[in-house]
This record gives sequence, C-alpha cells and structure tokens, in this order.
Amino acid sequence: MSVNIRSLLVILVALGVVAPASAQVNPPNPQKLFREDLKEFKVRAKETEKRILSQDPSKDKNSTYFKAPDIEYLQETGEFIGKGGVILSYGGSRIQGDNGRFNSKTKEGEISGGLVLSAVDGEIRAKSGKFNLENETGSFEDAQLTMEADGYTLTGSRIEKLSDVDFRLTDAEMTTCQCADGSKPWSISSPEIDVEVEGYAKARPFFFECNDVPVFYAPYFIFPAKFKRTSGLLVPEIGYSNQNGFRYYQPAFVDVSDTADLLLTPFAETSTRYGLAGRYMQKFSMLSDLDAKLTFSDESLRNGDLRGTQTNGLFDPTFNEDRWGGFLKYKWRAKPGETQYSAVVDGRYVSDDLYLREMEDEFLGLPQDRFLTSKAYFYAPIGDYLNADIGTEYTQSFVSDDDQVLQRLPTFGVDGYRSWKIFGQNPYGFKLITSGGISATSFDRDLGYDGQRYDIHPQLKVPFYYKGYFAGDFNMGARQTNYSLDETYDVTNQTFLDKSSERSIYDFGFNLSTALEKVYETGSDTWLGRIVKGRSRGKDAQLQRVKHTVEPFLKYGFTPDEDQSALPLFTPEDRLRKRNMFYYGFNSRLIGRFADTPESRGVIEELAPENPFGFGPIANDPSRMFGENFFDPTQSIRRIRGEKREIASFGLRQSYDSEMDGPDERELSDVGADLSFFPSSYFGIGFNSNFDHEDKDFSSWGMGLKLEDQRGDHLRARFSYIDNSVSQVDGNLEVALTERLKLGFYGRYDDLAGDFVESRAALRIISSCDCWKLDLGYRDRINPDDQAYTVLLTLRGLGDIEG
Repeated sequence: MSVNIRSLLVILVALGVVAPASAQVNPPNPQKLFREDLKEFKVRAKETEKRILSQDPSKDKNSTYFKAPDIEYLQETGEFIGKGGVILSYGGSRIQGDNGRFNSKTKEGEISGGLVLSAVDGEIRAKSGKFNLENETGSFEDAQLTMEADGYTLTGSRIEKLSDVDFRLTDAEMTTCQCADGSKPWSISSPEIDVEVEGYAKARPFFFECNDVPVFYAPYFIFPAKFKRTSGLLVPEIGYSNQNGFRYYQPAFVDVSDTADLLLTPFAETSTRYGLAGRYMQKFSMLSDLDAKLTFSDESLRNGDLRGTQTNGLFDPTFNEDRWGGFLKYKWRAKPGETQYSAVVDGRYVSDDLYLREMEDEFLGLPQDRFLTSKAYFYAPIGDYLNADIGTEYTQSFVSDDDQVLQRLPTFGVDGYRSWKIFGQNPYGFKLITSGGISATSFDRDLGYDGQRYDIHPQLKVPFYYKGYFAGDFNMGARQTNYSLDETYDVTNQTFLDKSSERSIYDFGFNLSTALEKVYETGSDTWLGRIVKGRSRGKDAQLQRVKHTVEPFLKYGFTPDEDQSALPLFTPEDRLRKRNMFYYGFNSRLIGRFADTPESRGVIEELAPENPFGFGPIANDPSRMFGENFFDPTQSIRRIRGEKREIASFGLRQSYDSEMDGPDERELSDVGADLSFFPSSYFGIGFNSNFDHEDKDFSSWGMGLKLEDQRGDHLRARFSYIDNSVSQVDGNLEVALTERLKLGFYGRYDDLAGDFVESRAALRIISSCDCWKLDLGYRDRINPDDQAYTVLLTLRGLGDIEG
C-alpha cells in the first residue's frame, strides 16, 4: 500500500521520466515460468521508480506562466484573471481549465471547470482546485489521479496538500484496474486518509473491495508512506506439498539504516520442519558491501524420515535435527587514487550433506553441488609491477570424507608483469614480457599427508607481428617446486611419502594467428537480407552489409617428461604431464551492420589479428557453448548508428600430441566444433560438439535454442550430452493461449534415467483490465520425491498473495 501513496506524492510533488524497458534473453529458469517474473524485469522496474522519485521536473522551478484567450490583469493586487481556457505552467507541470485566476504577488491561484494538472508521468483531473505555489499547498475537488508508470488511479471528493509533508484524502479510492465498462475487480477505499511524507498514512476506516463489495474491513489502518524503505511485514508464502505438508513463510523487513537491510523469515512446514532465516545486507560505500544469511531449521517433526530425498552419491546420508546453513559475502577495495588494496570474502557452510537437496537457496548452492568452497583473500600492490595476496580456502565435501579434504590454511603469493623494450623501436613488435609468481601454501587435513608447498614460476614471452598479416609470440617458463610435509602417510595407497621433496620442470611454445576478412554489400532483396533482421529503436532494421572473417590459429607447447609420481598430490599443478602438442583450428564469423534508416549507414571497423591465447585442454562441457548457459550476442553489442552484431559463427579445433602414447591415450584429439546462428531477436540456435574421429561418433555435444514470436509465445531449450555420463534436455515454454491466458512450463528430462528430473507448470489468468493475475501451478521433482500445488494471486501495485 505504501507504493500507492508514494505514487500520489510523486504526482503532486515532482514527477520523472520513465524509460521503456528493453527485452532481455535469459537461459532456462526452473523457478520463473514467465519472463515477466524474472529478476531482470523487476530490477528495471525498481530503477524506473528510482528515476521517477529523483527526477528534477524543472530546470527553473520559480518560472510561472499564465495564459488565456481572455485575460484581465488587476495591477493593484497583481492578479491575473483568465477565461475561455486557462493554462498555468510552473515547475515542470501544467494546470489547465475553463476559468482561473492567479496572484503573482501571493502566488495563490484557482482553476475551475475541467481542471487538468499534467506532469511528466501522470495527471490529476478535478472539478476545481486552489493552490499556493510559494507554500506548495492546495486542494482539488472531485479529483482523480492517474499514475501512468504504475497504472494507479486514485479518486477522492477532495485531495489536499496541507504542507510540504502532509496530505489529506477525503472519500478516497485506489485501484489499478482500467476497465472500459468502469468496473473495478479490486480497490481500496477509505472515507479519510492522512498522509505524512517519509512518515505513515492513516486510514479511518479501511476497506478492501472486490467489484465494489467490501471483503476486508479495519476500523483503523496504518501503513508506511515513505520514499525510503520501511520496516514491516511482507507478503507471506503459503503452500502445500505431499511430503512436507502445509507450508508457511512469513518474511519481515527491518530497515536498519539508510544503507542496511535485515530480512527475518520465520517458517514452518507442518510435517518436516520449522525455523528462522535471517539475511543482512549493507552497502558501506560504492567500494564496499556485505551480504550475509543464516538459516536455522528444527527437523525433529520428521522423526528421521528422509521425506523422499535420495542420498545416492553422498558420503554421509544422514541429517542433523538442528540444521544450520548460511553464507557471508564481503567485498572491499580502496578509493581511486589510493593504494589499490582490496579484500574478498566468500564463505559458505551447511551442517549436513543433505542440506542443499532439501533446503532451496540458490545464493548458497545448488542441489547438484558436490562441495562448497569458502574463500577469503586480501590483495595489495607492491610497487608498480608486483602484486601480493594472502588468503585461505576451506572446502566442504558432500561426496567424500571431509577429514581427507585438503584445506589451504593459508596461502601466500606474489605475482608480477613487466614489459621491456630491449629490442628498441622495431616494425615487428618485438619486446620482452616477463611475468610469473611465487607462492607458498600450507595444506592441512585430519587424515592423510599434508604440509607446505613452495612454488616459483617465472615466464618469458616475446610477442611479434608482421604488418596486418599475422601476430604471435614465443614463450617459455620454468617451475621450481619444493614440498615439506608435516604428515607423510598416503591413505589412498597406504604408503609413506618422503618428508621433503622437490621438482624442477620447464616448458616452451609459440602462438600464431591471423585473420582474413571481406565486406559484402547486401540489402532486403537478397536471400540473407530476407531472413536476417535487426532491431533499431524497437523496429525492424534492414541488413545493410555483412563482414565475413576467417581466423586461423596455431599453437605449440612442449613440456619434458618428468617423473612426479613420488611427489605429494595437493592440486593438479603437482602433476604436469609431458607434452609435445600442436593445437590448431580456425574461427569464422558473419558480422552484420543494420541501418537505422536508409540514409544512416554505418561503417564496419577493420579486424585486427586475434591476440594469442594460452594453451588449454579441449573442453568437453557443452554448457560452455554460451558461457554459463545460453548467450545471445544480440544483447551485448552497443548500438551506434544502427545495430552491429554477430549473425553466425563457425569454428573447428583439434590437437596433436606425440607424447600421448599410453594404452588409453591418442595422439589426435577429438575434433571440436562450434556453430551458432542468430538471424533475429526472435530466433537463435547454437551447437557445440566434440567428435571422436576413430569411433565416428560424438563424444559430447550441446545445443541451445531460442524461439519466440510477436504474440508472446516463447521457447528456450538446452540440450547436453557427454558419452555415458550426461544426456539431458531442459527448457522453458511459454504459450499465449489467448490475450488473457498464458501457459508456462519448465522441464528437465534425463534420458539416461528415462524420467523427468523436475517439471513445473502454471496457468496464468490475466484480468481484462490488467489489474490482477492468477497463477495455478504444479511442481513435480524426483529428489526429493515431492509434488506440490500452488495458487498465486497478484494484484497489480500491491504485490503477491499466495495460497
């Protein structure tokens, strides 16, 4: 309700400009079945509201203009009297009506007959009104307020502005329903509401009505009327599941300070648990913030029953009746201009291995996580070329014994980078780049060998280029590693390691790349122009020209054979395998330029050779195809003079390593391939794979798909396959059955198990006046084995009521 009063105050005091929200592409989401419910949409809504509340409506608030076809000026009193259509402008707003008068000395005015007060984002219509511009007071008779940004309509026999902060509404009614027949599916009314800005609104009495029929009454009701956040109860979460019974969560918001929030949520699930969750967030400055959450749950109601949770893969399949879980995230960095110290803390903890499977908290972890890792690091520069860090890492494993998990307590490192022009100025770009680091790490655990590792790793690189034809570099590095153990017993092999040992090893290689390109003029009459569409200012834009690039690359790396089997194995860096490897391939892209208008034609920039990048194994993870999940290049290109974006891309890669001579090793790796095609904002597809050339089969592949239309139908799907381990498809489907009826679905199907891992569906009913929506939902998942039904009623402008 505080939002409604705030909207009224925004209109009466000052109004801002609302920028239209742009569409955003999102990956499949199991929680939000309708795109309009995604966090990104809500964030943009809050940003819009913030702009409304902070916008200065006028460059000159003291300027006043009085206009009318028939004006009489009384010089003695300084009063203007207008008839036949009066317009009074001031402070970025305009008042008009049939007749009016305004005193230039006292700043008092009066408008009668069809009064309309227009501001940037809304208007007030009234039979008449009186006001004092200097005191910022006034009253409006038989008034109706319309807030365009939020869709609110508020009517009253009188709306009074008593002072800078005090308002009074008589016979007030508020709704967001804009029904053509004048009906109001829901509304809030009160004979009298007193409002204090940055204080509270008091209604005597208070009615909630459906189609003008009161369904809730309170003799006295008080609610916040603040621009700022306000402490109070939030909308509860209510539901039912076949495993956990009746579910009730009651969040309470505490406004600790202007920069700190506390959210307390007591909860109960009648067959399983009850407890309390608390989340504290504080922004100390633009350079420092804290986010922490702690949850306690008493699980004694379940009497040790797993309630459908599968424990396969977990080291400890039990749970604590007194269950804890939480996280702490803290970031800090020094002010610009000062020494650039910084600190990062990311801590996570759960009391048992079943916690993440049963207690949904995406900020803490996901149900499929195999471990949680907590980190804390402090970074500091040393002179102009070196940086130092000291920190610690603690890992909590769900699939193995925590006593055998190595913890870094602590780790210290120094790394640096410097460029030397020892070759002077030359046309080939030769220079010497030195980099590398020194680290000391103490590894600790309760069961098994542990101790210290000291590592020195200097590196040299000589980059070069030849005109615009190619670029590359020669590189080499050396590594000296020393180990000092506190405990020497190897639990896995049941042997004892040497208390001290060392390793010396080197590597060298080179990188080489180039790029070929050609620009083609095109248009809407070509086959490519007919299928490829751009967007400019919300409208289709014509494909103007296309740049085709071919970017081949070649990399080589050599690491000698060094026996490291007797060394401790703390991390994968303790086993650097021999290699004599060539890594080669190419990438090819189509980049389109779209015109704003036929007259504004952009220029496609020249393409420089690709910067060399380091060695790495060919990825077998299909999820890397689009970054984290599914990435749409149309959303990442800055639009200047039309739109420039990648329409299509294709790449091939493979490696050859002559040192791969083991029984299960092959000199030639699988052939990796990437293909993507984004012809418009309505369609996109990408494919990523690794092809086993010996077995003539795909060892892994992944595909992402987006498809939508102007009607509102939307499909987003992700396919993942890794030989004998992963075969899944998940996606969202949103179907606009009618203008007022939508169907949302999320499903994740595991082909290896032959079953849906999780599925959610909801039917959304939207009122004809667009002032409420009703969701009827169902969820089914196999771990935990749980089915739940939900009913969600959303009243536009008031929030959610779940039942």
